[in-house]
This record gives sequence, structure tokens and C-alpha cells, in this order.
Amino acid sequence: MASRAALICRALVVDPSHPELAVGLLEWAESDGMWKVEIMQGNLFLTGLIQSRGYTRSNDFMFIREKPLIDTPFERVNLPPGYFVRILDPLEWDSYFHAVFRMMDTPEAFASIQRAPSNVDELHLNVVTGQNQIAPFCSVWLDHENNLAEFEPVGTVPDFQKQGLGAALMAYACNRLRQMNCPTVKVELWSKSVGANKLYSAGGFVEQDRLYSWRKGSNA
Repeated sequence: MASRAALICRALVVDPSHPELAVGLLEWAESDGMWKVEIMQGNLFLTGLIQSRGYTRSNDFMFIREKPLIDTPFERVNLPPGYFVRILDPLEWDSYFHAVFRMMDTPEAFASIQRAPSNVDELHLNVVTGQNQIAPFCSVWLDHENNLAEFEPVGTVPDFQKQGLGAALMAYACNRLRQMNCPTVKVELWSKSVGANKLYSAGGFVEQDRLYSWRKGSNA
């Protein structure tokens, strides 16, 4: 059985106006077995604090990309004939999870996160063929309090890749967000996902920060 400590990873979030609280949070987390923490590269205070406590930064990271939507034109949705954008139908969750996630998740798990305040049913989107096959897919979560949206997840079923379908779906989703008066949408991407980063960069998503993992001691 894996040790409890080997399973613990936490994101460290501290109010910038009270950085002194970070020390206490770290001490509490480490006493509870934490060995890994994630920190934004731009947070120089937390980065320096973690380094001083013996943590080592990973080589790979997550890109944090953002795209402005306010006062920008609606985008053209270039779907070839026979393809259609459709809102995810809850009655088709089983086929959706088989096609999209290869059963790494379950409809029940997805239903539970749909209770989150950021869930908007009409922003779970698919492009389907005339034969009702799922091609690309995306979910967009909308933080109403901060008026910020986030793509998670986004992908294209392998048989339908390299046809521009994913770019078309993202353009469609961004247009829906413009209709909702959402000014900004973001996405987090693994640094080694070269194709995905090219896709988002071409779609107007600009790097804003990087999220690194830091590990301590023998776990580094």
C-alpha cells in the first residue's frame, strides 16, 4: 500500500496582503505529510519561501493562458459540412465518457462536479457528425463572481484530429461567452503538450504565467 504522504499534493494559495500566513500554512501542511506543492512562477514571495525550505522545482509545468473577449469581434466557426455543435445531453453521458475520456472518469463523477457554482449546462459542448459521433469536445466553467471562464477539458477524439474541428469548437464557445458578457477566458496546458499549445496560441490565448510543482527532500 502506498504511504499516505506519497499521495498528498496541495496548491498553496495565500492572500497577497498577508504573505506571513504562508509560513504557518506550510508548517501545518508539512506536519500532515505534504511533500509536493504547486506555485505560480510569478509569485516571487512563495517561490523564494519554498526554495528556502528545501523544495526542488520540476522541469515541466503548466502554461496559464488567457484570451480577452470583451470588445473583440465574434469569431468565424469553420465547421465542414456534416458537422454540428451541440450541447451535451445528460442522457448520453455514458457514450460521451467512453468516447472522450476512455472511461477514466464516470458520468456519476461528472454529475457531482456539475453541482459546482461555476457549472453552466449550456457550456458543455460537442461537435458531432451526422451519424451522431462525438468529434471534439469541451467544457467551459464560468466563475460568476470574478467574471472569468476556463476551458477544462478540451480535446478531439483521435479519428477526428487534424481537421480544424477543435479550433472551430473553441471559437464557438468563445462566441457564447461573449454573448454572456464574459470578458476573459483562460486555460491551463501542460508544457509538453506541443500541439495543444500551438492550437491555443493560434486561437489568441496568450501566456500569463506558469504553474510549477515543487517537491521536497527525497521525493524531489
